[in-house]
Amino acid sequence: CLAYLWAFNIMMRLQNLLLFFLFFTTTLFGQKLKTKPEKAMNDPKAGKILLAVKGKIASFKSFKIDFNYTVSHGDSKTKESFAGSYSVKGKMFKLLTKNQEIYNNGVTIWTYMAANKELQISKNEGKNTITSPISMIENFDKEYYYQFKPNETPAKDQVIIELIPMDKKKPMFKIDLIIDVKKNRVVYSKLYEKSGVRQEFTINQFQENIALDDATFTADKSKYPKDVEVIDLR
Repeated sequence: CLAYLWAFNIMMRLQNLLLFFLFFTTTLFGQKLKTKPEKAMNDPKAGKILLAVKGKIASFKSFKIDFNYTVSHGDSKTKESFAGSYSVKGKMFKLLTKNQEIYNNGVTIWTYMAANKELQISKNEGKNTITSPISMIENFDKEYYYQFKPNETPAKDQVIIELIPMDKKKPMFKIDLIIDVKKNRVVYSKLYEKSGVRQEFTINQFQENIALDDATFTADKSKYPKDVEVIDLR
């Protein structure tokens, strides 16, 4: 149904944004951003801030965030907003929202869609799937220009860094990141798609190095409705 497809598209966008937003920071602490002549628009000071954020996140063994997510479609009045949580430990993660749950224990992925009582089970295919964070950020500094956003006045202890894809074929043409420079942490991001879609992601709470049992990243089938449809794609 249209409602299901709308919800599915929103969740796919959220997954992409989460993986970019969180995991572009997981590259090696000592990695240096490339600065070649053709990347003259890169701002060295913005690059240093991005590296500091990477180093901070890379030092965490685990973390959990509570967030608000909003997606809107250009000039239309179609808009969706909801809250959720995202837990990460190594290559494992769990995404929880009102309408969808995703568990990835590094080997298996469980995706539950509440709207149609469906639980999909699939293999974690690593780099070949959206659920591989490394595949989205391993060439971060080769794929985006980075600079401070012009004509913007951020709040105290914050900066706004604008990322512009080098590949003009990408669906987005710009990403804004608001970074708390005292905590070396991204607190907000906005992704601009060429189609007119806008995605906004705000972190309300960030918990570092919290205790997360591995079982946290495995779906518990017993908690779902008895008539849930299980689709095993492995």
